[in-house]
Amino acid sequence: MSLQVNGLTQLGPMTKKEMMSPYRQGLPTRFVRVGRRGATWGLPRRFQGYQASGEHVMSMAGAATKCFLSKDGSPEGAYIAKFAHKNGHIETYTELFNNQLGMLLGFGMAHSGIAKLDESLHFVSRSFRTDPADQLLHGSLLVQEIGLADQFELERINTASRQQGIYDIDFVRDMIYQVCDKYADTVFASLVEMLVFDALTGAMDRHPRNWGVLRTATLPAEYKFAPLYDSARALLWDKTDDSLEILESNEGDFQRYVLKSHPRIGLPKSVGQKGKCTHVDLIRYLLSQHKEVTLRAYTKIRVDIERTAGHLLRQHPFRRVFTKRRARLIVRLLLVRQQALEHLIKEGNNA
Repeated sequence: MSLQVNGLTQLGPMTKKEMMSPYRQGLPTRFVRVGRRGATWGLPRRFQGYQASGEHVMSMAGAATKCFLSKDGSPEGAYIAKFAHKNGHIETYTELFNNQLGMLLGFGMAHSGIAKLDESLHFVSRSFRTDPADQLLHGSLLVQEIGLADQFELERINTASRQQGIYDIDFVRDMIYQVCDKYADTVFASLVEMLVFDALTGAMDRHPRNWGVLRTATLPAEYKFAPLYDSARALLWDKTDDSLEILESNEGDFQRYVLKSHPRIGLPKSVGQKGKCTHVDLIRYLLSQHKEVTLRAYTKIRVDIERTAGHLLRQHPFRRVFTKRRARLIVRLLLVRQQALEHLIKEGNNA
């Protein structure tokens, strides 16, 4: 038996992800932005002249089902479209919220919005590779770049615990300074900004393929940290509306959810951390070792987060797709996480 999945012929039985794929009968042919006047996210209305290619075309990382929308296969002006196969439209709109929040706070986020591809909702990000020869060196490729492991070995490091054990923050920093040369200070500062943003939202899936460094093809090569992408898994992305009543009414369940999220970058073994480190543990270490750059990143979230997030939640499309309970809980999560980080700052200043 053969089927078309992501534009490729699939032989034999399908995985659960493939069974849920909207591309079972082939890649989509109709693309329409989901927006309204004043909330278009800068996306074309109907993507005229665009065609879909399978995710293999751009070697797109991650577990989500994706396709590539482009004119003549060029990355210039192209988009990566991602279908949420775990929690449906809630996951898709949560990724949009996380992305829009990051933009409001001044973080370097990938340009994105929402579109329907053959009636299936997708999160759409504009490609930040304008030259086909430019390269995105995601975290695991940086390891390969300095010759410490090959792709097969790196693919086996596939759990949060394993990734924290290998990609500790000192190791990641050393990689950046080995690869990025005179651009390393700026790249590392942007990495710290990403970690602060993830600590605020409680990101659960910033694995080594979900962040990276852009390298130009022109010589001498230039390096810069890539815009933040694949930021869906935070702020209740995994919770159905039916499950939120218990989370709101039971403080124990709420606190367990707060503690559930962990970064995928860990602490060096010399710290003696037992078990997985939390976002707060990681930021505490950064403050102790790289205080100036961490404080500079922290200024981006030193805002009235209740007002900022609340205003965004009242905008299209969130006021329509998120229940009032979900909106309240998102704000509450952000407040709790912001307060924990603020406590770290005060703790460091009093030390």
